[in-house]
Amino acid sequence: MHKKFFLELKKPIRIIHFISPSDHRAFSDNSLSLQDFLQYSQEEWDKIQTKFDYHNRLRLPEYLNIFQKTGFEIEYLEFDNPKKDSFTYEKFKKIKLHDDYKDMSEEDLTAGSIIIILKKKNETI
Repeated sequence: MHKKFFLELKKPIRIIHFISPSDHRAFSDNSLSLQDFLQYSQEEWDKIQTKFDYHNRLRLPEYLNIFQKTGFEIEYLEFDNPKKDSFTYEKFKKIKLHDDYKDMSEEDLTAGSIIIILKKKNETI
């Protein structure tokens, strides 16, 4: 999608993303962490989620990498993380992360309410 945007949209352009990279199940089951799905391998997760309840488990650095690989630069980035003394953070800390996520920082794993504005590289308005 971003490759198509990069090639076909005329300058100057901005693309705005509002991303909620959380486990949607946590909104109806408050015993779950917003990052609960990070404890599963992809194979395990594919058995839990259904085609009607798809969850994208990408983390902040993975999004940034995708955008930059397609020729965009990040003009603006904002996100939040739970406070260390919050119930949200406590639930995150109880998760046994799958090895796929062990090399990521807590900040990257818990980044939420992400706002990203992309522009084509070397572009000015």
